[in-house]
Amino acid sequence: HYHLFCHLKWPNDLVDQNGYKLGGIICHLRNNFVVVGIGLNLFPLTNPLHHDDNTFKPAYIFQKSEDVENSVFLEKLLCYFLENRF
Repeated sequence: HYHLFCHLKWPNDLVDQNGYKLGGIICHLRNNFVVVGIGLNLFPLTNPLHHDDNTFKPAYIFQKSEDVENSVFLEKLLCYFLENRF
């Protein structure tokens, strides 16, 4: 199991309890359907992007890529959403 406590910050950021950005959510209305996309910072990049903006504080769910397989994480995330959608 993965346990992660986060909340939404206006307009679409997922941030942890310390205010660090874990990812983001985007919603788009298309042909009477709402399409929802999410982006998650699973682990640091080997060549991180530099940001001069002090408000951008990236956080990561895992400390290194060896800690998780993307496909396994995605499978667990999708199963969670499907099991808890109502």
